[in-house]
Amino acid sequence: MYTQRFPLDLLERTLWTAAQAAAGVLLVAVGDLPQWWAPVLAAALAAVKGTAAGLVGVPGSAATLPAPRGPAAAPAASEGVR
Repeated sequence: MYTQRFPLDLLERTLWTAAQAAAGVLLVAVGDLPQWWAPVLAAALAAVKGTAAGLVGVPGSAATLPAPRGPAAAPAASEGVR
């Protein structure tokens, strides 16, 4: 069920989510904005990160980790999961 890359993918997603949440809270504090802006800003940062990651990581994916190489590599996200 889980691939060898699953722990790295989980760690990447967890760290990016924490960074986006922290950045949202920081922007609210620095900008003296109402607290309800924190999740809105974090979601906007997630969208920007996902879009930018499409240029860096696995094609067709919002992951920033590089694509695995070699014949034993898992199929790319654009190929679908079976």
